[in-house]
Amino acid sequence: MSQYLKDILKEMETEQSKALANVNAKALGEFEKRIADMVDAGVNEEQIREIARAMAQSVIDDTLKDSILKPVTITIKAPRKPAKKVEKAHYNFEKLVRIVGNCALNCALIGEAGTGKTFGALQLGDVLEMKNWLVSFAPTDRKHEVKGFLDGNGRFHAPAIKNAYVQGGLLILDEYDRANPEVSIAMNALLSGDTYMFADNKMYKKHKDFRVVACQNTTGMGPSKRYTAARAQDGSTLNRFVRLDWDTDESLETSICGNTIATRAVQQMRKNARKLSMDSLIISPRQSIHANKLVNEGGFSVEEALEHSITLGLADDVKKRLMADVKLT
Repeated sequence: MSQYLKDILKEMETEQSKALANVNAKALGEFEKRIADMVDAGVNEEQIREIARAMAQSVIDDTLKDSILKPVTITIKAPRKPAKKVEKAHYNFEKLVRIVGNCALNCALIGEAGTGKTFGALQLGDVLEMKNWLVSFAPTDRKHEVKGFLDGNGRFHAPAIKNAYVQGGLLILDEYDRANPEVSIAMNALLSGDTYMFADNKMYKKHKDFRVVACQNTTGMGPSKRYTAARAQDGSTLNRFVRLDWDTDESLETSICGNTIATRAVQQMRKNARKLSMDSLIISPRQSIHANKLVNEGGFSVEEALEHSITLGLADDVKKRLMADVKLT
């Protein structure tokens, strides 16, 4: 490998440069020959470096294109079920199946907004061949959201949680770290016991195929700069869950959104935000979905799409730093 190529790859300092290790010998040979021809032709070093840099990125993009655009597919073997192929699966999905399906434990998926926690939970229900019961929580909820209530005529109104508990299925507790602690505490016996009393004062037995997944942006210890509405949950509630990281999976993001200029731009901006410790700014796969829709369906330029998805309202100096190394064409 020529010194020029080594220097260029070192300067680029990108994970994608590792893709060149898999480039076939013919492609790499052509790359080397073009650099040698420029040296022989007397092209100055600065120009060679600029051209070589563009060539290296082109080879990297071509090498990654096929693998990136393939759906993220894994084969899952759930208990008492035939093996299934799951497309567009998060890198931790197989662990989720083992925790909830094999071990029958309550699992809290913890990750940033837009990382696909609810989507992953719904996929889990499909793999386990269970009905999905989705319940969202908010700080203003009351116990009747969990236990149901009796109306003025004494008629019992059962919550979805009761149906899941008695009939079986996967109960998905969305935004569970936003729950009123009094409500989440009221669920403690339901989460760990074999029987539970709802508002009709009857004891119900838990179905053998009742499973629980909670979707959270935080660990349940209270609000953060990004998630100011999160509530600190009681330790007795947190103790009833095992935790699983559900952070951004960029391979899955690219599989869903495509290896587009908009997707790569969002991912670069995410890296920049992390380097700059912009803790309050969320740049999740949801921003890639939004940006690509704005470009593909709305006719916006990539720059406009990024503004509407991420940068609108930010100070000019913050925008400039966030857009460093972001390619718009």
